Amino acid sequence: NKISDDLIENKKYLKRVSLYRDGEPLTDKKLSSKIAKFKDQGIDNTSIATNVSLLNEKKSKEISRMIPKMSRPKNSAKFLF
Repeated sequence: NKISDDLIENKKYLKRVSLYRDGEPLTDKKLSSKIAKFKDQGIDNTSIATNVSLLNEKKSKEISRMIPKMSRPKNSAKFLF
C-alpha cells in the first residue's frame, strides 16, 4: 500500500516501524506478510505492541521467522515458543 511504500522509499530516515497504534495486531491475518515486506526491503526494526492473549505457538513461530531480533520489556513474559 502507499504508506508502506512511502516508508520503504524513505527507510534511511527511519529508526523503527511500529505497525499498530491502537488495536490488537494479532487479529491481523496479514501481520506476517506486513513484517516480511519491511524485512525484505531492509527494514529490520519493526515493532508491535500486544497483550499476547491471542498468541499461540503457530502465530509465535510465524512472527519470529520474520523478525530477526524481537525486543520486549525486561519484565514481560517470555512468549516465543
